[in-house]
Amino acid sequence: MTLTRKTFAPILPIIAAIALLVSPIGCVETQTGPQVTRGEIQQETQRLEVKKQQYDAKKRQAPFAGKSAAEQQAVVNDVGSRLLRQAEKPMEIKFSVQESKDVNAGATFGNIMVTTGMMNFVGSEDELAAVVGHEIAHLQKDHVTKSIMSNLPVAIGSAIAESLSPGSGKVVEIGGNVFAQKYSRDMEREADYFGIIYAHKAGFDASAGIEVWERFALELPQSQQANIFNSHPPSTERMIRARKIAESLRGSK
Repeated sequence: MTLTRKTFAPILPIIAAIALLVSPIGCVETQTGPQVTRGEIQQETQRLEVKKQQYDAKKRQAPFAGKSAAEQQAVVNDVGSRLLRQAEKPMEIKFSVQESKDVNAGATFGNIMVTTGMMNFVGSEDELAAVVGHEIAHLQKDHVTKSIMSNLPVAIGSAIAESLSPGSGKVVEIGGNVFAQKYSRDMEREADYFGIIYAHKAGFDASAGIEVWERFALELPQSQQANIFNSHPPSTERMIRARKIAESLRGSK
């Protein structure tokens, strides 16, 4: 169907309601750490393009790639427990390694998962600490609940709009997701920030996060994409911020 002004009329109050419901979640203060400018991202992107021409992923270190599932699990448990002792709130978390080629890690209520793809991707315990610390920060800052709460109004609003004007539900969903994903990116920035702080306090090298995000940019170029529908900041931005955070922590206890 063709979307006209008449089509939008009944759903405008719904769009406004979604904005009002999601906005308080976005207004909750997040500590994202140092700011990164567009100019810094452009400069770093150019540097990476040059480096990519000589980069060989097969030559990089992968100390956990040859380890058994039990050995990888033991490493994650050890790194995770050290990081957790540096977090602000006492929290019981189950750490697990999941068989998957995807380079990923995730946090749900009381659980943190690291894929075998990620274990093969990181180059040291310090880099693993940056990854696991990020996931611990998600739980410490209650990002899982906040994410659910930011997406709920979008789903409800989309369903109501569709019932009032067939075809308009998708419009409401897209518009609502623009709001929700912006808040999601800020939560990712906050998790990066505190994850590196936890790693530093636990005795890991705070600069390891720089290596992780540079490798993402070099080996997974899709992670560099930046648009309003992405739930995560581009890897280049995260690398620059990681560098600034590490520099700010240098010399601190």
